[in-house]
Amino acid sequence: MNKNRRTCCIDANILLDFITGDIFDALFLLPFDFHTSEIVTHEISKSYSGRQLNQLGLKILNLTEAEVLEIFTMKQEHIGLSVEDVSVYFLSRKHNTMILSNDGPLRDLADASRIEYHGTLWLLGELIEMNLLSPQDCCPCSPSNAQQQALAADSRMRETDQKVGIGKIVKALFWLRLMRHWGVILFFPST
Repeated sequence: MNKNRRTCCIDANILLDFITGDIFDALFLLPFDFHTSEIVTHEISKSYSGRQLNQLGLKILNLTEAEVLEIFTMKQEHIGLSVEDVSVYFLSRKHNTMILSNDGPLRDLADASRIEYHGTLWLLGELIEMNLLSPQDCCPCSPSNAQQQALAADSRMRETDQKVGIGKIVKALFWLRLMRHWGVILFFPST
């Protein structure tokens, strides 16, 4: 592990958002060491094999029999979480990493356990702030086409994940960051 990179445990809903948004490869440009459980990778196995995920930079952590039993015990204590969510929480706690997920009950558990937690919009913001997702990176054409691609990616993500109730304020902040990055000037009419 590179000391300049942060380690995080990533949930399938984040991976699926980036696959659906056609910006999956961009995720692995971030300065993070991405880990997940073998349980989580089964959720995206139709899109990517374990080998492909490893090549991209996702470290798939195998669980021992004792760890699987502990995860299922924890699952009984946290009814609102899936086994996959509990595996992400378990590995994050075990390896002292942040969690990347859009799952509300998992966020609540992470908060209660004082584990850093972020979602898709935060990752998109990081990509933009680090100039890893820019008009030139989105497509080699004009900024307006890149903006359209980013908007289309966001639309596809929202269409396929109706469970995520992302607040309007968070969305507005994300789009303001995106517009600022592309140099869009906003004019608000005076009231």
